[in-house]
Amino acid sequence: TVSCPALPRELLESELFGHERGAFTGATSSRAGRFEQASKGTLFLDEIGDLPQELQPKLLNVLQDREFFRVGGSKMLQTSARVIAATNVNLRSRVEEGSFREDLYYRLNIIELRIPSLRERREDIPDLAETILEQIASRRGSEGWSLTQRAMEVLKEFDWPGNVRQLENVLERATAFAEKDSLHADDFLPLLEGRREGGQAAGDVTAGGGLTLQEVERAAFIQTYLRTGKNKARTARELGISERSVYNLLGRHGLK
Repeated sequence: TVSCPALPRELLESELFGHERGAFTGATSSRAGRFEQASKGTLFLDEIGDLPQELQPKLLNVLQDREFFRVGGSKMLQTSARVIAATNVNLRSRVEEGSFREDLYYRLNIIELRIPSLRERREDIPDLAETILEQIASRRGSEGWSLTQRAMEVLKEFDWPGNVRQLENVLERATAFAEKDSLHADDFLPLLEGRREGGQAAGDVTAGGGLTLQEVERAAFIQTYLRTGKNKARTARELGISERSVYNLLGRHGLK
């Protein structure tokens, strides 16, 4: 799997097609790209609509002729990798705008599968939520959480403009401040109703530098609690949690 917008153009080209030693600064050894690694297998290109225009001709050539060069290489390589591409944008519109090659569009669009948005398949939300909660519990080494019936109703009633990624985000936030192993409706209502423009709620802290979940939680809570003048009700509103959770966190972090 390769996420097209996740890497700068130069690194994305190397990731897809590989590079030879000395091809660019830092290329201390040769490296096979994903098309070589996935030969006789399947390569998934995520968010293909964000593929830089400079790389589109090279991808088109691989799809048509099954041949390519590594970055900085002179030897023609071949691949039999099957390509599956996904996008959350309208590629036809990108073609009309001139930001996506029409010939590449038709080369990719042999079999098209449309996955409905989350709001169009609300019946999937319980299974998705359960799976996501299991993944969160596995990462954190915890026993996991269950959803009350009303909490599940709240999740199913929301429109989810951000689809599954937004559901993942909301569940991550709810479990970070959960007091018990059971998630209630009031654990979600502030998160869903209090979204600000740009998709973040006030008091959000960006994790980085190898911080643990507990350190991020403590930083977010203390930052907001002090900024609001130790106002518990306002802290709850800004963090999107209940006042009960605020009191719980005060005790957990030894604050008054």
